[in-house]
Amino acid sequence: MDYKKLPKVIEQKADDMLERAENEEIVHGLLSLLPTGGFLDSVLFRRIKQSARKRLEEFHVVFAKQLSDLDENKVDKDFLDSEEFDTLVMKVVARTVWEHSEEKRAFLRAVLLNSITVDLSKNPLKETILELLNEISPAHIKVLEAFSENMVRGSQGFNSVSDLVKVINGMQEVDADAITYDLFKKGLLDRLGEELYRTFETSGLGKCLLAFIKEP
Repeated sequence: MDYKKLPKVIEQKADDMLERAENEEIVHGLLSLLPTGGFLDSVLFRRIKQSARKRLEEFHVVFAKQLSDLDENKVDKDFLDSEEFDTLVMKVVARTVWEHSEEKRAFLRAVLLNSITVDLSKNPLKETILELLNEISPAHIKVLEAFSENMVRGSQGFNSVSDLVKVINGMQEVDADAITYDLFKKGLLDRLGEELYRTFETSGLGKCLLAFIKEP
């Protein structure tokens, strides 16, 4: 596959997915449970479809630009022709068109872009990263980056959860605690012993996620 034709290939795959979604009985079934009945069913579904189409167009335009800026020498051509790549495209597109967060849509595009590079195309955690992105928020990413970049490392050499409120605008301490613990439970942070229960380091999985969501 010529990687320069990739945006068109992805656009076609996404169009096919949206056509199937339009006739998906389970989507209509869920909407029909709304108390206002059929009218809201059709209006809401149309609005959802319009939003999905807008996100798809955004994805196509931005990804095409990112791809054109990517050094061809960084592209793994064999991976582009693989079934793994086809599956990854469909999963990224499916998450993108229904994702309301602009930041998370950018992360998803970055995962797909990084997956075709020689540095990350053979990484076995691509789909794991996608699943994790589905479960975390942009706030999770900011906290993970703060730990990774040692933004909350004190004079004693430990990362302090309480200092997250100082480096992340609008972050409340209760949210910092909850998000940090969630990242730990998902394996994205490592805790430095029970006696240091509020000190963490970015895990190998956390570093891998950050590598995939950074535009190459």
